[in-house]
Amino acid sequence: MSEIIFLAINLQRSPDRRAFMQAEAERAGVELSFVQAVDGMDLNLDEAAGYDREGRLRHAPDLKPNEVACVLSHKAALETFLASGASAAVVLEDDAVLSDRLAPFVEAMVRLPIDWNAVNLENRNRKPLRPALITFDFGVAVHASAWLSKGSAGWLYSRDGAERVLRSLRSFRHAYDTHIGFFWRYGITALCVYPPLVGLSGVTSSTISTPDQPARNFALNELTFPQLLRARRERIEHEFRKEIEARLTFIRLRVALARAGRLAAG
Repeated sequence: MSEIIFLAINLQRSPDRRAFMQAEAERAGVELSFVQAVDGMDLNLDEAAGYDREGRLRHAPDLKPNEVACVLSHKAALETFLASGASAAVVLEDDAVLSDRLAPFVEAMVRLPIDWNAVNLENRNRKPLRPALITFDFGVAVHASAWLSKGSAGWLYSRDGAERVLRSLRSFRHAYDTHIGFFWRYGITALCVYPPLVGLSGVTSSTISTPDQPARNFALNELTFPQLLRARRERIEHEFRKEIEARLTFIRLRVALARAGRLAAG
């Protein structure tokens, strides 16, 4: 699989998580390279490249440094991918459990005669999925869903997809999984899989949520009235636009697969 690379984001101070991911990669039969993560402990939010702090505070409480560092770490992984000669890349966080079907899925996905940008390899939302675009003979289906998974432990990108995501990250105000959930805003064709091919280990402690920097799950009563109005307006638009885009993507890609004669073969 020389045209596909597997990258894992890892903090220099987390050798235990690096060892865990190396063992997972060997078990799943993939060759893994590591990308040094940005450390939130060393990050000044006022100097974080691309973080629209003013825009964030207009809608919600500030992101935590570790959340911004996570975005910047994914950005570094995408830049590493594009600097390589690979045609596709799997980007993993360093607490990911890998399915034995991950490698066959990636190989099958890159051979499909359709234009896709990113595939979420998790499925934590437990939301109902539409009929599959295609189901491969090893039992993994691809879906065009408005509900992409919470978290960002595993994504598959095409080169065009990585370029689109990087362009979108020139300015961001959400955590990475929320940001890419606005795929309709950035012209990203985002898909998801079922059953999931990447899970969370739960063995090693998170480097995103630490005792002094817990993940930011704010309540609505924490918002000022102007923040609440802006957040509600954005949420309403998001719910509508992502559903429309997912339906259009499903139709477009089903037509492309039918024309290529892949639906019956899948």
